[in-house]
Amino acid sequence: MSRTSSPARRQEDRSNLWRSFAWVVGASLSLVIVTTAVEILRLKSGVSWGKFLLPTDLQSAATSLEGVLETMISLLGLTITVVSIVVQLAAQRYTPKITELFLKDRYNVGFFLLMVVTSIFILLTRTTLHQDFVPTASVTTSVVLVMLSLALLAPYMGYVFKQLQPKQVISTIKQGGVSAMRGEGLRQHLTLDQRQTELVQSIEIIADITINSIAQGDRGQAMHAIDAISEIYVDYLEAKSSLPKLWRRTSKEMFLTISPEFFDEITRTNVWVEAKILMELEVIFEAALQHQVNVISNLATVIREAGLRALHLGDHRVLRLETNFFNNFCRQAINKSNLRAIYSIFYHYRLLTEALMDDAPDLMLDVMIYIKYYGQLANQEGLPFAMVIAAYDLSTLCETAYHRNYPKQREALAIFLELDEDPENDEQEKANRGVRKAQAILASFYIEVGATEFVEAIANDMAEETPDRLRSIRDELRSVHHSKFWEVTDRGINFDFVPEERRAFLDQYFELAIGKASDTASR
Repeated sequence: MSRTSSPARRQEDRSNLWRSFAWVVGASLSLVIVTTAVEILRLKSGVSWGKFLLPTDLQSAATSLEGVLETMISLLGLTITVVSIVVQLAAQRYTPKITELFLKDRYNVGFFLLMVVTSIFILLTRTTLHQDFVPTASVTTSVVLVMLSLALLAPYMGYVFKQLQPKQVISTIKQGGVSAMRGEGLRQHLTLDQRQTELVQSIEIIADITINSIAQGDRGQAMHAIDAISEIYVDYLEAKSSLPKLWRRTSKEMFLTISPEFFDEITRTNVWVEAKILMELEVIFEAALQHQVNVISNLATVIREAGLRALHLGDHRVLRLETNFFNNFCRQAINKSNLRAIYSIFYHYRLLTEALMDDAPDLMLDVMIYIKYYGQLANQEGLPFAMVIAAYDLSTLCETAYHRNYPKQREALAIFLELDEDPENDEQEKANRGVRKAQAILASFYIEVGATEFVEAIANDMAEETPDRLRSIRDELRSVHHSKFWEVTDRGINFDFVPEERRAFLDQYFELAIGKASDTASR
């Protein structure tokens, strides 16, 4: 069930109920009026039109009506039973919202309206039968309506099964949310509060479908649902500037689990929709950590691509919000000791950070600090390879910063050089060796491009190492000759690989670093 509700929503439900009742009564009375008028015309003209269609005697008419009434009631009961079971099963598997969507669909309403009105009309016609009067037009209309209902039954059932396909349900919910946000189509007459509520409910419902799909092991369905959330996210970012100024104000009912301070912040900065989407994605992330780690990469891709779109639109507040949620993901993955999730999150975090160099240079430094922090935290929590992953990503950021003439390269390198820590056990020692390897590979790049200042900085940082340790690190790097790791991984690369054209520069760096380490040891 949706996590948001409002008095306006409940009022809308009551209005829909009365509207349906009015349609049934109105349609039934309209049929009665029309057929009565036809009967009056027939009697006045003196022509027995019914002879060409149905028997006009009382017994034949009564028999016909009883037959079609029995058929209609059986058809109505069967349809309600089958459809109720199918809709309920779909609602239990994915989301109760399916029931609401079914009841709002105009084709569903139309078909059941046809059957109910037909049944009522047949009953009314049956009560008008008398010895001296047989309503031929009404009897004929009853038979035609039953035949029409029977003819439409098979196409209608096909429509129902198609509409209850999970992808179709997700698409319908997504389109409804986007239309409400933009105020388009049938939702153009909604109030601003109603538009906001429907948008938020669409996000929540698709998130619920995603979580249920993950729990049931339906990876494809989960990814499809995440893609739908992504489309809502991007559509909102693009339409945000055209929305009314009052859009930034929303109800606290949509954010029941957050503090008043955080709610005030996201409404004041007009990022409450983005925050809602990211909060739902965080819940999905928690579920994926338990059941479907493969989904995490898709989820991180969605956030990164939305962040890039926000960067293109100049909305840096969204970028800052996304970094906070990326940090949440890092923390949760470490708490669950899920190295594969860390591997994926760091990768997409780094790709997003690379895009920040030109337009948000200070934010890039902040993200580098975050990656360093979570790499160290993972190492302390018994995940040494996570710190090696952080080292590789920080090294890549430093190299990219040089290529793009990033104005704060010194600060970026300083953050990277702070990553390694004094090891407390053999596992942490392995992590530190991995960090030193990444730093040495970066130094070989700096030598290649002539950035001697940065080479000196890295060598000075390694001056406290023993010469023998540096030689063993150099030899390990020399022994790697394949860029691809011998197992299939998400990134498909070997962190320790140094291209042939750079190996001479690597040797040159170690000669410098070992010399400095020897000088330090001799003091």
